[in-house]
Amino acid sequence: MSEELLLDVRNLQKVFELKRPWTEALIGKKKPLVRAVDNVSFTIRKAETLGIVGESGSGKTTMGRTVLRLVEPTAGQIIFNGEDIVRFSKGKLRKARKNFQIIFQDPMASLNPYMRIGKIVSHPLEIHNIATPAERKERVLSIFEKVNLIPAEEFYNRFPRHLSGGQRQRVVIARALITNPSFIVADEPTAMLDVSVRSQILKLMIDIKSEFGLTYLFITHDLASAKYICDRIGVMYLGKIVELAETRELFMHPLHPYTKILMSAVPIPDPTLHRKKLLPKGEIPSATNIPSGCRFHTRCPFAMPVCAQEEPKLVDAGSSHLVACHLIKES
Repeated sequence: MSEELLLDVRNLQKVFELKRPWTEALIGKKKPLVRAVDNVSFTIRKAETLGIVGESGSGKTTMGRTVLRLVEPTAGQIIFNGEDIVRFSKGKLRKARKNFQIIFQDPMASLNPYMRIGKIVSHPLEIHNIATPAERKERVLSIFEKVNLIPAEEFYNRFPRHLSGGQRQRVVIARALITNPSFIVADEPTAMLDVSVRSQILKLMIDIKSEFGLTYLFITHDLASAKYICDRIGVMYLGKIVELAETRELFMHPLHPYTKILMSAVPIPDPTLHRKKLLPKGEIPSATNIPSGCRFHTRCPFAMPVCAQEEPKLVDAGSSHLVACHLIKES
């Protein structure tokens, strides 16, 4: 794996304003804010796969889309190949998009049901004015073979409704690959698939990563999938990264209580072994009313008085293992 940085995200924020009743607007009450991504920083090296895990509502998908400027950031820098794409004009961003793509979570929702598969996958080439129509078709057929849509000619004229869930996800992957990008955000690419198909898609993603020299930001709520495909894993909770480490290090020595709780929920394949399950207290706080101090303290089984008063910083606990928790002293 290269040590050269491909992506450097600094202090990224995305805040959404919610609608308010007209009566509240009349008396001048402020609009409620959702801090979906709150001052997040991380880097991804070339040819690396960084996983982002966390339960639903933690801000994973919003962060992935904001990194690609599919959602406009409220603040922060997104430095891709040495350039801050936040500062790009619409025209420059449009030209740059062929270098970074996304694999969406729901393949059926992300494919136009009235377009044939060949047209769907070749459409990015048309947008970026790449190759002639005949060359585009050849390129599409070649990509189909690489993602195991065989025979390629037979799939070219089919509609999405004619395909299985796994085949549709392969089409989404083919569309992401067609412009030969260097960076792909994979937003829970196996969440909508049967268990029997998930391992095939994960293996496919590993194979094409090696063949195309790709770098991944892999978003998932499934720690087992993250362990299989990721080089490093970051754990998100209520818009913040609370722990970040090499995959082996994170699984061997989870430090943050939230990470330990997620780990305890992963099934063990050996029925003779039993793992003590840690359960968080209460419900997830509202994203419009984030707790003071550590935002996990209201559910943490190890919370101390300081946790409600002071927000912990993300510090290095050794071996480049970053964690934001008052239980951990900075090395």
